[in-house]
Amino acid sequence: MEFLEGITLIVGDNSVGKTNLIEMIYFLSTFGSFRTQITENLVRFGEGFFTLSGTYGGTEVKVKYTGKKEIFIDDSMQKSIKEAFGAIPVVSLTNEDVEIINGGPGNRRYFLDISISLYDRKYLNYLYEYRRAKKQRNKLLLNAKKGGRLGNFELWEKQLIKAIYPIVEARSSFVEKLYLYTREIFKDLTGKTVELEYIPGADYDNIEEEFDKNRQHEIEAGYTLFGPHRDEILFKVGNHQAKEAASFGIKKLLVTSLKMGISRILTETREEEPILLIDEMLGGLDKKNSNSLAEFLRKAKQVLITTTNDDIKYGKDYNRYIIEEKNGTPFVSKCAEKIRTF
Repeated sequence: MEFLEGITLIVGDNSVGKTNLIEMIYFLSTFGSFRTQITENLVRFGEGFFTLSGTYGGTEVKVKYTGKKEIFIDDSMQKSIKEAFGAIPVVSLTNEDVEIINGGPGNRRYFLDISISLYDRKYLNYLYEYRRAKKQRNKLLLNAKKGGRLGNFELWEKQLIKAIYPIVEARSSFVEKLYLYTREIFKDLTGKTVELEYIPGADYDNIEEEFDKNRQHEIEAGYTLFGPHRDEILFKVGNHQAKEAASFGIKKLLVTSLKMGISRILTETREEEPILLIDEMLGGLDKKNSNSLAEFLRKAKQVLITTTNDDIKYGKDYNRYIIEEKNGTPFVSKCAEKIRTF
């Protein structure tokens, strides 16, 4: 399939494969799904593998999954996922993204990690190093809890601390930029104010002292108690915590603003616009908010939107693909004429 620049609607009834289509594009960027963290679940029933390929801006990405992922950039096999991550810049917006607001801190840290890694390859490397050092440090803490020795604990703690500072710096800088863009977009969409606050998971100015002071507590727990794996983001709408006080509609518009903010950051840092993938997010928005969002999307280079016919309202010309199910198999057809929507 070849998608034109501008906005393309992928139209079809529920459960015919609209989400699968944009999920494939997202997978070619992040090598994961926005619906599940278990890649095996993406394999078609009865099959033992899947392959994907796509080209964007002259870069070709291919993936073959056979229980493990083999990734090729312009026919060159990559040594690891982190080498190829984000080769195609993509920002997705789905109903599940409301969990960035409603879910636990892990959802928000995952949101941070994916977003920053799309434009900062060094961040992804430091994240791998941090996780590896924390895993080894945790093993030694658990061993000490059981009465064993700490062994080469100091070595792993130094590696942990070395990775902490660039991770924290990148997260702090990202949240600061994201707040500036999100505040503007959210104000345009809702007329309301929003605040974003980065909550550190440790006293990073004195992290060595904090580890030393709480060594016994960590041994008793058997794992690392402080660090970026405990970071948090606080969202406030109108001076109230969004998780507790905001309506579902406002939360939906907040995550929309966040993702649109990320697209601006990627455009700024990578000097190329990301593909925007929007899955079933238009339903439920009133006409005012839909028009405000449409004004933003008209400025984007390439947007793919899954929708049902019932969502098609308002008035602007967009490209359109139709997905229909025939004998249990999805078929995609490209409309020769543009349709009126938004």
